[in-house]
Amino acid sequence: MEKPVSRLYFATPTSRAELHGSEFMWLRELGQRPGRAAWELDRFEAFERAAEILSWVPEVPDRGHGEGYLHRNLREAQANPGPFGEREQDLISSLQSALHGNGLKLHIAGAELSSLDVEFNTALVAGSDPVRLAAKIGAWTHHNPYIEGPDRWWAANVIEEGLTTGQYRRTLLVRPSPVNAEPRLVDQGWDDVLAFLRERDDEPVVLHYSGDWGFPSPEAAAFELPEDEHGGADLAPWDALPDDRQWELAVAGLRRGRPWARLAPDTLAEVPFGPMVSVYDLFAPNRDERVRRAADLPLEETTVL
Repeated sequence: MEKPVSRLYFATPTSRAELHGSEFMWLRELGQRPGRAAWELDRFEAFERAAEILSWVPEVPDRGHGEGYLHRNLREAQANPGPFGEREQDLISSLQSALHGNGLKLHIAGAELSSLDVEFNTALVAGSDPVRLAAKIGAWTHHNPYIEGPDRWWAANVIEEGLTTGQYRRTLLVRPSPVNAEPRLVDQGWDDVLAFLRERDDEPVVLHYSGDWGFPSPEAAAFELPEDEHGGADLAPWDALPDDRQWELAVAGLRRGRPWARLAPDTLAEVPFGPMVSVYDLFAPNRDERVRRAADLPLEETTVL
C-alpha cells in the first residue's frame, strides 16, 4: 500500500485544486536558492565567510543538549583545521544546514533578523516572478496566503511562466520502492491549478497544506473558542457554523489580520519577509545603514542586540 501523499490545496468555498506535495517542497527550495547562492558558502574563502556570519549569531550556553555547537565548532576549526581542512568543511556544512533549515537569528546593527527571511527576501530582489511566487508560497503556506478573485488570472499567468521556463514542473520522474521498480512520471497538478484559477474571478483562493489544520479554521478567522472540560479549546461552536459562514469569517480574518499574505501584482515583490533585508545587504559596505533603514531604526543607532 502506498503512503498517503501530501497536497497543497488551492481552495475556494465551492471548489479546490491540488498540487502534489513534492512540488510544494520544490517551491520552497526554489524560493531559497537565490539566497543560498548569495551566502557564498561554497567559494574558496567560505570559511572566512562562515566566521563572519557566525559573528552575527548570538552564542547560547550549552545546557547539555548540544546548544552553541556552531560557535564551538568554529573555535575548534580555527585552532586546528584538521587534515585537508575537514573541521572547516564540517563547520561550513553545519552552518548551511542551520541557515536553510530552521534558520538562525542574526543580530546586526541593533536589529534582529531571521536568516530564512533574509534568504526569501533575496528571491524577491534577484528572482523572476515565478521565483518570487515560489518564495511566498514556500514560506507562507502555513499562514494561508490568498489570491483575491480579480488576481486569479494574474497568478495563473505567473505559474504558466514558471512552467514554460522549467522552474515549475508539470511532471516528476520518481522511482518507487523497491529500487528496482520501473520509474514513473507523476503529474504534479499544475494544469488542474491553472484551469481552476482561470475558471472564475469572483471568489478568493486560499492556499493550505494537507499537514496543517486546514482552511477555513477558527485560527484564521480569529474566532474565540471557549474552553472544554479539559481546559483545551472547544471546537463545537465553530463546527456548528455552516461551511459558507466559516469561509466568510476565515477570509475576513485573513484580510483583516494577514494583509501581507495577499498574493497580487502589487505585493509580489514589494511585501517582504520581515524587514526588507537581503543577503546582498548583509555584505554591502554600508550594511548597518541598510539594515537600520529596513528595520525602521534611527540611522545613528549603534547598539548591537
